[in-house]
Amino acid sequence: MNILAHDITIEVINRRTTTSGEYVGRPSPLGNPFQLAGHTRDDVIDAYVEWLAFKIRTKDSTVCGELERLRQKAIKNKKLVLACWCAPLRCHAQVIAETLAKAIVAGTTFVLPQSRRHATCR
Repeated sequence: MNILAHDITIEVINRRTTTSGEYVGRPSPLGNPFQLAGHTRDDVIDAYVEWLAFKIRTKDSTVCGELERLRQKAIKNKKLVLACWCAPLRCHAQVIAETLAKAIVAGTTFVLPQSRRHATCR
């Protein structure tokens, strides 16, 4: 799956097929804390959408810091590859890619300038 944000491509790939890309699965800062055991894929991804929005809204420094690192890398390289175990099935990495693309298009960041004590999302 590829997402375009201006002239930047964000691609989601399966980790089983390559070791390249930015790994966003467990236990990375953006890994999905919700597991499939006993739940549908849609339920787990929908829960992740809410979880990520909550982490951004509450200015979680770990999550926002990682999102900002990936946003900057995408802008610098004009491409970002996210790797997880689920792709091409519906995957939380797609949620991350969409979140990054929206921030890039809107020109927003996930952190405040260094003068602030803790990283926060805008």
